[in-house]
Amino acid sequence: DLFDLIADRMAQAMLAEARSDRASHGKNGSDGQPMMLKRGIDDDMFDQPGAYPVAPSRRNGDNSLSDIIADMESDEHPRLSREDTADALIQRLSDSGIRLTDIFRPKHKKKIAHMARKGDKQRRSETGQAAGRQVERIRQRLRSDVELMGLARDFVALEETDALNALENTHTSNKNASARLATYLLIDAALD
Repeated sequence: DLFDLIADRMAQAMLAEARSDRASHGKNGSDGQPMMLKRGIDDDMFDQPGAYPVAPSRRNGDNSLSDIIADMESDEHPRLSREDTADALIQRLSDSGIRLTDIFRPKHKKKIAHMARKGDKQRRSETGQAAGRQVERIRQRLRSDVELMGLARDFVALEETDALNALENTHTSNKNASARLATYLLIDAALD
């Protein structure tokens, strides 16, 4: 991991410098000032493009701070099962006041399903048109809650195939989208 590698190298350099300075000059550096990490030991690596590989972002090719933090958090916490992930995310959205089963009425499902045949971007755009206020609300929550961001990414990855099949197969029904399908559509649009 990039962060672990950098932290380990910096810690090793600081320990080595501290040992050599203590051996020759006591607890302070040679100029009597407290020891500091000398520039050039490890921080030069930040000036070298491509010196350390960075994992590509899952969306749009950019690595935002929230993407990096969510990736770090997902490495630290074991992933939930598919059902537990869905249940947890649906519960979190419901607890925040989003009425998932009321958002996408039959006419919305039909339009979103039609646009889904044209591509992901068009599907997300139509979802935004049908539920823009809720998508933006979720987007803001994802930006401020790293745990929720990780949960949302896991959910989208686990649910994508089945959610799109469900959308295609249920767009002609006279029922609103299920809580699970609505959650997928909202989260997918919010992560875009």
